[in-house]
Amino acid sequence: MKKILIPTDFSKQAQIAADLALDMAKKLDAGLVLLHVIEGPEAASYNVMGETDHSDTWEDKIFTLKLIQSSKEKLEKEAQRITQAGINVTTELRMGNSFHGIQQIIADHKAFLVIMGTEGHSRLEELLGGSNSAKVMHHAHCPVLTIHERPVSTTFENIVFAVSLIKEELLSSVFLKDLQKSYDADLNLVWVNTPELFRPDHESLKSLQQFATEKELRNFTLNVYNDYTIEDGILNFAQFINADLIALTTHERSGFGQLLAGSVAGNVSRKSKRPVLTWLVQ
Repeated sequence: MKKILIPTDFSKQAQIAADLALDMAKKLDAGLVLLHVIEGPEAASYNVMGETDHSDTWEDKIFTLKLIQSSKEKLEKEAQRITQAGINVTTELRMGNSFHGIQQIIADHKAFLVIMGTEGHSRLEELLGGSNSAKVMHHAHCPVLTIHERPVSTTFENIVFAVSLIKEELLSSVFLKDLQKSYDADLNLVWVNTPELFRPDHESLKSLQQFATEKELRNFTLNVYNDYTIEDGILNFAQFINADLIALTTHERSGFGQLLAGSVAGNVSRKSKRPVLTWLVQ
């Protein structure tokens, strides 16, 4: 069975993500993997079964054991809710580094999608290394859907696909096509013109049409939108057409220069009131 991974910290945003995952699991005929990682100083993460040998004092050990038990109970309660909705669910409790825990579970369960609740994060946090959700977006080898507000609709009938028209993008949007087919959605391709990255409309529309033809897309529209930045253009276009979902690619970041340059996908995810689907191209 296909698996959707839901990392949870039991927050309001995580609950929103879990609710969306329930809807998508039914639509995509998938099971869910519910993951909670107890943060610790470890560089990686490891499974916990109620015991711990990583604390220096008995007080620390008792505190950690209680935290593990509390987390287990919360995971089990959420799993029961999911099971009652008729969805197959597996729970995973790990201790250590959240980012590495998520990466490991993606690999272990061969998850085809990650759905994460986020609170939105500052530009400073992005420069200092980013949130766990940002790290997952830029490194996960499966699509990642981020959400921090409960969506008005989860039908995904109206999807914005912000296209950068790079070669790698032509090879990497298989999941989006499958998602569009499952929801019988309209796909609105958009190229954002900015003062720094301007192209005449006729050139952009021609490139968009070539892209759609090569990808054998169906039920799509071609759009050019003018704005001051790419991020604002994507968000404002999505608002203009009342989109249910924004989709775009991201790139694996390495090096201080790329950190300073930032990420269009990360900024869109951080600012968007709509769910944002990203996938990695290399």
